[in-house]
Parts: sequence; C-alpha cells; structure tokens
Amino acid sequence: MDHEERHDLHEIAHWLKEISHTLRRLVPRTELNNSIKLTIPNQEGENMGQPQTLTVGLGTVQAQVVESLNGTPTLDANGNPVYNGPLAFASDTPAVCTIDPASGLVTPVSAGTANLSVLDAIGNLTDSNAVTVLAGAPPPPTPNNGIAMTIPAQSASGRRR
Repeated sequence: MDHEERHDLHEIAHWLKEISHTLRRLVPRTELNNSIKLTIPNQEGENMGQPQTLTVGLGTVQAQVVESLNGTPTLDANGNPVYNGPLAFASDTPAVCTIDPASGLVTPVSAGTANLSVLDAIGNLTDSNAVTVLAGAPPPPTPNNGIAMTIPAQSASGRRR
C-alpha cells in the first residue's frame, strides 16, 4: 500500500469516527427495559388498582412483571415480557405476605399491608407494588375434609383358651 492509499484510509477512518460521534449526539442512547411494572393479580386473576388485594387462605398468586420503554411494554418475538436477566422479588413485610425470590409467587400470610418489589439482574430496573392482605374466610376445604378414620389403640394380649 502506497502513501496515498494509507492517507485515503486514514481520511475514511476519521470521517467514520466523526459520523459516529455526530449520531451519538443526535440519537440519545435509550436503554431498553428502562422500567419494570409489577402487578399482582387477585386470586381470581383480575388486575386490581393500587394497592392489590389478596385474601388469606386462598393460596398463592403469580406476580406479573412487564418491562416497558417509555410506558410501552417491551415484548420479545413471542409476546413475552423482556427484562435484563433474572429478576429478584422481595417482600418488606413477610409476616403479611411472602414472595418467592425467584418465581414471584405471592403467598398471603396475615391481614395487613406489605410492599412487594422486583429488581433486575443488572440492578438498575426496579418497581414495587403495595399489597393489602385481607383476613378472609377460612381456606377452602381440602378433599375428603371431614372424613376421619380412627384405629382404636392396640394392646398386646396373651392367647385365650
């Protein structure tokens, strides 16, 4: 490569750097998944207004995590929410309700209010949601509820003649 060709390549490289710099100034870098929206459906699967309401004794519910970019949900090609790696869930009041740190399953424990939070793996995306747990009716009956089998106490006895 002669001197003129090297000079031309140098000019092209310099021109590309300038274009790159100009584009960075004109197009602000927007992080995808810049927010997380955490919703907790009630036990019937309906999304409710803040705070979410759960009732003791009705079992666990699945927290739903939706990423958004400027308020628009960010979904992958299959329509699933996109987020930055594994999510970590937490409850600030486990005596009221617990949440599985990996799966997001929420279990009401006792009446009260707790804040549930979610954080992405990178640590810059987070959201929280207030949950009110109501003391409700006792848990639904389990199968065979009320059926009992008793076996009288056994004692060793000698052989009768």
